[in-house]
Amino acid sequence: MSSNPETTTTTKPSDAAPAPPPARKRTRRGKTRPPARPHERPATPLIMNTKEAAEVLRCAVEALRARCRRAAVAGPDGEVTAPLGPGITAIKFGRNSWRVRFDNAK
Repeated sequence: MSSNPETTTTTKPSDAAPAPPPARKRTRRGKTRPPARPHERPATPLIMNTKEAAEVLRCAVEALRARCRRAAVAGPDGEVTAPLGPGITAIKFGRNSWRVRFDNAK
């Protein structure tokens, strides 16, 4: 055997490669998404009864109910709705009860 210092197989501890970091535990479902930002979150429709909706629309409660009755349309599934304007729809519950849905409300 030759005693050439370049061909030795021993290495010093300082010359060894650093150990890789320990592996992270993965959750069962994989990566989680960060919560949506308010401007990226889809808007949920806001549903009000006729008294609250009349205040928002600045009209009398009876006038809003009459407007809902005049615009009422029965769908193929039997649901009665009344389109009141862009993004505003009234939905009939029961015999004389209406709820007003405002789409894209934030």
